Amino acid sequence: MKASMWVQGHRKRPRLSSVLHHKCLLPFLSGTIFGIALSTIFILLLISLLAGNDGRNADITDSGISGELTVRQPLYVGVMTAGKFLHTRATACNNTWGRQVSKVEFFSQHGSWEDNHLPIISLPGVSDDVYPPQGKAFRMLQYMCQNHGQSYDWFMRADDDSYINVERLQRFLGKIDSSKKVYMGQPGYGFPAVRHKLGLNGRNFCMGGPGVIFSRAAIQALCPHLDTCMEEVMSTEEDVEIGRCVTNHLHIQCTRAWELTELFYHAYEEEFSEDRPFTGNLQKNRHLVKSLTLHHMKDPHVMYQVHRHYTKAAMNTTEQEIAMLQESLHSINNILSPSLHKAVPSLDQNHPLDEQSLSIDRDGSLPWVSFDAIHVFSPRGVAQEMGVPWQQDLREVLESAIATATERLPVGSKVSHLIGGYRRLHPNFGTEYVIDLALLNHHGNQVTIRNRVIRPLLPAEFRGHAQHLPRMPHVYVIVPVQERDPGLQRFLQMYEAVVLSSRPPHTESLIIVICTGGAEEDPGKGDKHDGNTLDAKAVIDFYQRQFPSSQIRSVILDEPFSLQTGHRKGLELVKKKSDYIVFLTNANAQFSQDFLMSCRKYAVKGSQVYLPMPRRWGWNEGNQGIAASNHRNSNQGDHDKGRETDLGKRLYLPTNVNTWPNVCIYVHDIDDVDIYNFKSHSAKLQMFAAENLNFKTI
Repeated sequence: MKASMWVQGHRKRPRLSSVLHHKCLLPFLSGTIFGIALSTIFILLLISLLAGNDGRNADITDSGISGELTVRQPLYVGVMTAGKFLHTRATACNNTWGRQVSKVEFFSQHGSWEDNHLPIISLPGVSDDVYPPQGKAFRMLQYMCQNHGQSYDWFMRADDDSYINVERLQRFLGKIDSSKKVYMGQPGYGFPAVRHKLGLNGRNFCMGGPGVIFSRAAIQALCPHLDTCMEEVMSTEEDVEIGRCVTNHLHIQCTRAWELTELFYHAYEEEFSEDRPFTGNLQKNRHLVKSLTLHHMKDPHVMYQVHRHYTKAAMNTTEQEIAMLQESLHSINNILSPSLHKAVPSLDQNHPLDEQSLSIDRDGSLPWVSFDAIHVFSPRGVAQEMGVPWQQDLREVLESAIATATERLPVGSKVSHLIGGYRRLHPNFGTEYVIDLALLNHHGNQVTIRNRVIRPLLPAEFRGHAQHLPRMPHVYVIVPVQERDPGLQRFLQMYEAVVLSSRPPHTESLIIVICTGGAEEDPGKGDKHDGNTLDAKAVIDFYQRQFPSSQIRSVILDEPFSLQTGHRKGLELVKKKSDYIVFLTNANAQFSQDFLMSCRKYAVKGSQVYLPMPRRWGWNEGNQGIAASNHRNSNQGDHDKGRETDLGKRLYLPTNVNTWPNVCIYVHDIDDVDIYNFKSHSAKLQMFAAENLNFKTI
């Protein structure tokens, strides 16, 4: 470049014309532009070849660009039902798990949104009166792939008597690639007596009852063959023929993993532990712990009860997460300077939102509106037909009211009808209902029960200092053991499952007092020591190494074994923590996270001591002072059923209860209670007893 292009250290900009006339640059630019044009034409031709057939393959396979860019929802569920079940089973599905699915549709010959308030699909030429519903099953799959094939990652065929744990199922499916052909459910082979007539040749199929899952790739690939498969059926069974169709044309079978018989669970009659499946104490039903689907629930009220069980568990998890956040906020406040401190939201744990009385000044002036099953009545008595928003709101509230009402009646009682009730809107809490239900008891007699239900505002609004958040005090579990205690290892295994492995992480501490001063046996223990019993200190050391942040502490007490002496030693370690709760128990007690939440809820500083009764015994009527009914049929969460009037501040217990005490009490209140005689020395302290513990050995 010429020296004249530089002037006083600054470079002159060459003119565009001089650049373009450069001998080398002009051919280079021309070649680059020509190459880009050719590349663009080649890419467009390649896309056209891949799409093919006017783009039809792009809609069915993942090779199409439009298919790859589609935003899909996780799960579509098609429910096979009939007109006679729309108001019962189908409505129960829609009101429980159906609200959590990306999309749910109900396939029935009869019904409409206007009449049933359900998304109903009526398939041409398909009748509800044909059973098994083979034609309906094939046409439903055709409808899925033709109308929703690109909109969802997973498709499920379900019955109206199946319960789906949607959150758990979507987590499970989220780990599987929906662009692969997947046909999944509980594998079946047919009954041995008719297996040879099905023509499966040893191949399996997915059983329809617990639900059948298809990936997006599988449903799209199966779609063109469904008409052919309907013409080639060899049996009347719909799930068998769909399985044959999948195997013949997609060359895959239903997943064979043994675990799927539990994940997609079908209750056979010979397995019933109750008069029907999924009743009784749901806390003990192992199938509810990990199953993705549960079949069958012919009674809609059972489906509501199962849904209520899962909802309570989710609420407990949320409360634990809130407690962790509160602890984090307290920790941050301790680090910050006082000028930067902010109030940590809290709520008296003994008055959760759904149990609080309406205490604002305007309560007395809030207007009530009465209603029956069809009409809403104005204060002047004018009747108007209940609109859709009213119906939807009332339907959800009735779920809670019915569950509460049936728990208060003997087994065999059923809800008859809604008599009516009252509703008012509260500016802070939401909608308050007073509902009168007619129930038929096991003798066929009608019983009227009134329930009060508060449906909180959604989303919940917290005003001022957000005083409605629960306060979660720390719980110290104190357990005295012998030097070689056969029950300690079982207790720690249970504690690991309930506390140490919990998600979110635990907020409890464990203090184990090892009594080494004698060989006296605990009168409540039925086990005898043998040569295989491990040293208590060795067992505790193992868990402390396995869980370094477990807050497990052991202390040696050189005295003969005694629950009273051991508890007293453990209490010495926490005597300055007056705002903390201690759970005094023994190595035979079995408890759950639900119990630990109850411990925080029912132990009230300065006013209430919580005595969790073992469900192993009922209380006999005519017992001295106080008699309590036997709640053998109650659920684990029904704590209020065991609540007793406190006569003379003393609670009398059966004389054969020799594994006591098991007590949840604030450290602040220890000196005001005779724990071992269940007697309060303070007029303010009440004794609250509820059945809430299991014992492994007595």
